[in-house]
Amino acid sequence: MRNWIQHKNFFLLCQGQLVSSAGDVLYEIALGFCLLQAYHSSALMATVVAVSAVPGLIAAPFAGVIIDRMNPKWILVTVDFIRGAAVTVTAVWTLCGGIPLWMFYLAGTAISVGGAFFTPCIRSLIPLIVEKKNLMRANSLINLANRLTQTGGNSAGGFLYGLFGAGPLFLLNGISFLFSGTLSFFLKVSPKNRKNRSCAPSFWADLKAGFEYTVRFAGLRDMILMACFLNFFASGAFILLQPLFLHTPGFGIQKYGIAAGAICVGNLLGMLFTSAARIPCRMRMVFFLLSAMVDAGLNALFPFADIHAGILLLFVAGVGNSVVNMLILTSVQQSTREAMRGKVFSLIAMGARGIAPLGIAAAGAAAEFLDLKYLIFSCNLIALMLFIFFAFQKPFRDFINFDPEISPRQD
Repeated sequence: MRNWIQHKNFFLLCQGQLVSSAGDVLYEIALGFCLLQAYHSSALMATVVAVSAVPGLIAAPFAGVIIDRMNPKWILVTVDFIRGAAVTVTAVWTLCGGIPLWMFYLAGTAISVGGAFFTPCIRSLIPLIVEKKNLMRANSLINLANRLTQTGGNSAGGFLYGLFGAGPLFLLNGISFLFSGTLSFFLKVSPKNRKNRSCAPSFWADLKAGFEYTVRFAGLRDMILMACFLNFFASGAFILLQPLFLHTPGFGIQKYGIAAGAICVGNLLGMLFTSAARIPCRMRMVFFLLSAMVDAGLNALFPFADIHAGILLLFVAGVGNSVVNMLILTSVQQSTREAMRGKVFSLIAMGARGIAPLGIAAAGAAAEFLDLKYLIFSCNLIALMLFIFFAFQKPFRDFINFDPEISPRQD
C-alpha cells in the first residue's frame, strides 16, 4: 500500500510539472511578442523580464526557511493557485484589450516569487516520496518531463501565437497553474516532524542556520561556488549564440531553432540515460568529469564548425550537460539533511539565477569589441577549467560520490 501511495505521489508530481512547464513556455513566448508588438522596444521587453525576476531572487532564501517549516504539499497548492490567478487575470485583461504595463510586472512578480518556492519545494519533496535507490531515476524523469514540454512548447509557441495571439496563450498558462495546484492537493505527504514546536527556532534563526549549514558543508559550498561561476560564463556563451547565428553565413535564424532543438534532444537523451542506468556512487565523479568535459569542450568547439557538424556537437554537449546536472541534483538531495533541503535548494537557486543576468550583460558588452567565435570559445574554455579545478577538490569529490548507505550526512 505504501509503494502505491509513493507511485501515486510521484505521478501527481510529474503531471503537475508537465502541465505547468508547458504553460510557462507558451507564456514566455507570448509575453515577448506581445510586448514587442505593443511597445516596439526590445529593451522594454528585456526590462520587464529582468525586473519581474528580481522579487523571486529576493524571496529565494526566505522561501527555503518556509519550505523546511511547513508541509510542502500546501506550499505547492498555494503558490500554484496564486500564480494561476495572477496569470488568468492578465489573460482576461489582454483579451478585453488595453492591458497596462504594470499588469505584466505584477504577473511576472507572482510567477517569479512562486517559482522561488515551487522549484526548491519540488526538489526537497522528491526524496520524501521516492526510495533512495530510485532517486536519480526520479530526478531524471521529472526533468525529462520538463524538457519534453519545453521542447514542444518552444516549437509550437510561435505558431500558436500567430494563430491566436497573446490572450489565449496567457489563459492556457493560468489554467496550467490551477491544474497543477489541484493535482498537488491530492498528494499524500506527512507533515514536518516537529517533536516540540514550542522549542522550534525562530524564522530568522532558521534562516541563519541555513546559511551556516551551507558554509560549513565544504562539498556543498564548493558546488554552489562552481555553479555561480559556471552560470556566469555559460549563460554569457549561450546568449551569444543568437547574434552568432544571425551574422554567420550559412547559419541563420531558422537554423538557430534547429540548434536549440538539438540541445534539448541531447538533454532528453542524458536524462533517459540517468533514469535507466544505476551509476554506482563510487563512479559518479568519473561520469561527472567526463560529462563536464564533453559539455564545455564541445560547446567551445562549436563556433568553428560548419552548421551540420556544429549541431551534432551541440546535441552531444546537451547529453553531457544533462548528466552533470542530474548527478549534482541527486548528490544534493542525498547528502543534505531533510530539515535543511528547502533552504539549501533556495540558496542554490538564488546563486545560480542571480549570477546569470550579470553573465549575459557582460557577454553582450564584450561582444561589441571582441570576435563572437573566440568569445564563445573563451567562455566555454573557462567553464571547462572550472569543472576540472573543482573535480580535484576532495570535498567536492566526496560530495558527488556521496553514498547514503555508508556516508554520514553533514550535521
